[in-house]
Amino acid sequence: MIHERLDVNIPQNCVEFSHYKSTGNRAFRRAALACAGIGAMLASGALAQTGPSPDSGNAAEPEIFVTAQKREERLQKVPISIAVLSGKTLDKQPSGGTLEALLQVPAISQTNNDAGNLTQVTIRGVAPGVPSGAGGPTTGYYIDAVPFALIRAATVPNTNSYDMARIEVLRGPQGTLYGASALNGVIRIITNDADPSKFEFKARGGVATTSGGDPSFRADTAINIPLIEDKLALRAVADLESIGGWVNQPARNKKNANSALNRSLRFKLAALPSDDLRIDLGAWFERDQWDSGDYSDKNGNQLSTVAQPGKTKFNLYSGKITYNLPFMSISSSTGYLDFDQPFSSDFSYVTGYTTPIQLNASSPTKVFTEELLFNSAGSGSWRWSAGAFYRNARGRVDFVVPGLLPGPLYSRDSSESYAAFGQITRTFADDTFELTGGLRYFHDTSTTEVLSGGFLPAYKAVAKFNKVTPRLTLTWLPSPAFTAYLSYSQGFRSGLNQGALALAASPGLLPAKADTLNNYEVGAKGTTADGLLSFDAAVYYIKWNDVQQLGQILYNGAYTPAVANGPSASGMGTDLTLTLHPAAGFQLGGSIGYSGLKLDADIVQETPYVVLAKKGDRTANSPAWTGSVFANYTAPLSDSLDGRLNISATYRSEVNLRISQSNDNGVAAAVYSSGKPLIVNANFDISTHDNKTFSVYVQNLTNWNGLTSAPAVESLSFRPRPRTIGVQFEAKF
Repeated sequence: MIHERLDVNIPQNCVEFSHYKSTGNRAFRRAALACAGIGAMLASGALAQTGPSPDSGNAAEPEIFVTAQKREERLQKVPISIAVLSGKTLDKQPSGGTLEALLQVPAISQTNNDAGNLTQVTIRGVAPGVPSGAGGPTTGYYIDAVPFALIRAATVPNTNSYDMARIEVLRGPQGTLYGASALNGVIRIITNDADPSKFEFKARGGVATTSGGDPSFRADTAINIPLIEDKLALRAVADLESIGGWVNQPARNKKNANSALNRSLRFKLAALPSDDLRIDLGAWFERDQWDSGDYSDKNGNQLSTVAQPGKTKFNLYSGKITYNLPFMSISSSTGYLDFDQPFSSDFSYVTGYTTPIQLNASSPTKVFTEELLFNSAGSGSWRWSAGAFYRNARGRVDFVVPGLLPGPLYSRDSSESYAAFGQITRTFADDTFELTGGLRYFHDTSTTEVLSGGFLPAYKAVAKFNKVTPRLTLTWLPSPAFTAYLSYSQGFRSGLNQGALALAASPGLLPAKADTLNNYEVGAKGTTADGLLSFDAAVYYIKWNDVQQLGQILYNGAYTPAVANGPSASGMGTDLTLTLHPAAGFQLGGSIGYSGLKLDADIVQETPYVVLAKKGDRTANSPAWTGSVFANYTAPLSDSLDGRLNISATYRSEVNLRISQSNDNGVAAAVYSSGKPLIVNANFDISTHDNKTFSVYVQNLTNWNGLTSAPAVESLSFRPRPRTIGVQFEAKF
């Protein structure tokens, strides 16, 4: 069966979470009962039909299908808090890539990294203490079936978002189906497959001007060619974006120093030798380069006296073979990632030196993955999935800081892991209820080496980590338009050896253990019978144990900066999304979420002794509030033209960073805070009935200029792009 997918602009669910140890269980029970009561009231009344009534004035929306649980399912039925960005929405995005698109999703927060110009993306506020150098990500990030996870970095590149099938954002732990790094969520970037049934060509282009900066332009094109009708097809996508800078470097007499150039090519080949066999092969080549990072003081200046260029480049290869038997499907997904990121950065900002110190680094990484998956066929009373996963990652870091380190530092990390997992669902009471249970076993062998040739003696450390993660969900499906669920799930992040500098200073230093997150959640989502209102709500309680963080470890009588397992964080959270369809072509909606992620004990630095964070403090880079509102109106302008006006705003409360800092009275904990980004965007589209669209847009309409991250050094303050006005033309054939 072929389903129409995601050709509708779906407003995003806003999910956040909070933790409060002393009242967590009692408060969770009260919230769960309240949510269940509301769900029962709605389900027993107006939620008997799937679509709008004939007189509601709204056109029926197509079914939305996702593969969040590694099988194709209706989005409405999946008992997980999910946000979806459709390919149609992404194609209309006027500028930026996947990271800018994800900013539309509440419960997502991003932390910029000056070293390498990459970004850390987190869900529900569960963020690593620092973006790179201290362990892997807390959010799984997939490009098709290939996990994009580096060994010592929690950051991801800003890939182009053109010609996507969709982006799925899964909130909450996904350790059973997705394994390590899916500690509290997964982001899945899903590209369009080649289609042997039809020819397709589309393109878009646009220009924009930024307040106080250089102009930008972009051009994207995609083509789908059936080579053998219904049997073999090729799809190719090419992207080019020149991003004008707006940050100045007065010491270098350079204006608009943070310009960038992004290029990518994607290819997909699909072969269908028979009705039961499908083979998909893919290749993605990305080349991004920049002149400097997007950080500045409040006047738009960087104080650096040295150049800070860099590149992000990767080749990603994928292959998937799917064979359908009468009672199950078998699929094999293979991926290979070849990644590198050479860059230069002004390290004097961090060290406090008055003379320029230029850090030069590169991080070549190669990752091979293989997943074998078995899925039951049909939709009977039993559904099951089982699989095995293998990952072999090899990464190297070359680190040179002339004037600070006596020589180069060369180190190498490797991680070889495997896992086995299974999930089974049983329906009962005439398919009104479903009970799902899942389990995953994970093993990882991690190796860190200080290589010869640098200023440190060679050294090697090996550690092994094992983890079993469960999942249990009870789903209530009283009608096709309403779903409620009660779930327990667990996510984890693998442990890691200490870094090269820590191992050189303290050979034999023990590795950091894996951290684990337990999530208890009740949620409901549905649509009223006349299509007037749709909603998505969740209440949850989280317990995050053995939190990995940078700290001081006592070893052989001396304290060494290293990755340590700190105190736990815990608490409750809630989120709600509402979308109203008051008239034909008119939509109003919004999302709001609260995150109260708080520490269960003090975080203490021992040398010298200082309390960095107290019990009840928020964790690093974790916002308390996220929210969004939008209004969208579409109306015919003539017999062949339609007009659409969209206004939207996103909000995120401040995030904090706590570190020790020297002052006149000794050493104390310093707290750094970001601003509270409130970004307003607007666009007006004119579309023809033969799939051509002209758009005029304004981004950051109010020219908000506060801090998006919590910088320990003022000169490294990241700010959003100033007000940008542009036009874009898109055509599909």
